Amino acid sequence: MASPDQALDRALAALAPLKDAGSGRSLLELQWIDQVRLQPNRAVFCLALPGFATSQRERIVSEARAALLGLAGIDDVQIELAPAPAQAGPSGHSHQGAPIGAGGHGGGAERQPIAGVKQVIAVSSGKGGVGKSTVAVNLACALPRRACGWACSMPISMAPMPPPCWGWLTGPPRCKAKGLTSG
Repeated sequence: MASPDQALDRALAALAPLKDAGSGRSLLELQWIDQVRLQPNRAVFCLALPGFATSQRERIVSEARAALLGLAGIDDVQIELAPAPAQAGPSGHSHQGAPIGAGGHGGGAERQPIAGVKQVIAVSSGKGGVGKSTVAVNLACALPRRACGWACSMPISMAPMPPPCWGWLTGPPRCKAKGLTSG
């Protein structure tokens, strides 16, 4: 017969492969599954999903239940629902040092790599008419001067018609620098 510590270790090992579908991180590491404990013939744990992960709840419950019921001596699994774990930053506040959206305003999307792209520069503002497009075009024209590869993408829905002085009426801007033609 296994000691209580060994049985708990086996239960945690059974839950370890469960991952968040978005980030691929362990649910134990994320503390979405926490307070795992064993009672006679029963495994109990707390499930604390952030709002953006509630769509995964049924899958997580099913996988956790199957993993724990596969252990010898476990005939029942009890799942307690708990509030989402706080993501405390360096100052102790849940929004400090957290990625965008993690302060309770959504989940913040995981960054997806873009093949061949090292850096992305975003020019944005919630207010119109502040020069976002002008800054983006100036950056697009200045970057080739540094002999680095670049691309400029602007949402057309945000700018119905770029000014004719940009030369975009016949195609994307063309900038000449150091013998290079970009665009």
